[in-house]
Amino acid sequence: MPRPSPFTDGLRALSARPDVLLAEIAWRWTFALAAVALLLFSSNELQHALEVTPQDQLLLATMQPFLMAGAISNVLRSALPLLTRLAAILLPAYAILWIIAATIGRASTLTTLVEHFTPAETPEGSSAPQPRIPWSALFMLHFLRITALLALVLGYFGSAAIAALNAGTADEPHIIRAVLAFLGVLSLSLLFWSAINWVLSVAPIFAIRDGRSSLDSISEAVAFWRRNKSTLASAAALNGLLRSVLAVATAVAALGPISLMDRVPAASGIALALITLLYLVISDALLVARLASYVSIAANSDQSPRPLPVPTPELS
Repeated sequence: MPRPSPFTDGLRALSARPDVLLAEIAWRWTFALAAVALLLFSSNELQHALEVTPQDQLLLATMQPFLMAGAISNVLRSALPLLTRLAAILLPAYAILWIIAATIGRASTLTTLVEHFTPAETPEGSSAPQPRIPWSALFMLHFLRITALLALVLGYFGSAAIAALNAGTADEPHIIRAVLAFLGVLSLSLLFWSAINWVLSVAPIFAIRDGRSSLDSISEAVAFWRRNKSTLASAAALNGLLRSVLAVATAVAALGPISLMDRVPAASGIALALITLLYLVISDALLVARLASYVSIAANSDQSPRPLPVPTPELS
């Protein structure tokens, strides 16, 4: 009988331990609600600080795109100092908030998943010992993920700067060369970021399971990828396919309420909210199933028998 795929193992683990999904939703949605609350508060402060002059009001009332763009530019220019201060406060706050939420959330979900796939062998009637959570390692791994994201943002601006250097002059523009330079550097940045982000997202498995440090967990995650490339790729591909189908199905389901928005706005709004919530719950469930499949692959790769060494004949 063929062994089920690791992603199937992940779905079964999710079915057997629904508290994992609840923990995942708890930390993700708590961070999202806190981020939205900070954004709304900042938007309120910014709205009070915006200065719209009578001239800008006249330009906005013309409904002509170029004149309206000029008025909006004037308004934003007056609010630029406040925007800079808000960004200097919000971005570090978002980063710290995400690191704390992700560290606590991953500690909860991975501890349960590791116990599910690698139960401790204890005498009959005794309970399995709870693994000690390496908080410092988890915190550092999530800090490195934020740092990698910042590096990606810097890579985007670097791509724009390199494109500007290759754009030529007004008399001799090189549009195609500039676009190719921008896309090339940005693609490399995305490639490096995706690889680093994957390693850092998998490393907490080994920090939780084996009590490793952050650097040792990263090293083990890289070795884990090298040992199980095809299995990991198939699990990630299946997860990506299911999430794509979910996105398409959600978009199609939302067409009905959107088309009825003019007739029954309240009911249509409630329907759209429910569709969105259902999409978020299923999307989080698929992400947890993918994480569980990685834990399953790690457990099975450690238990797989290694080939015996080939004896060498003795020379007489």
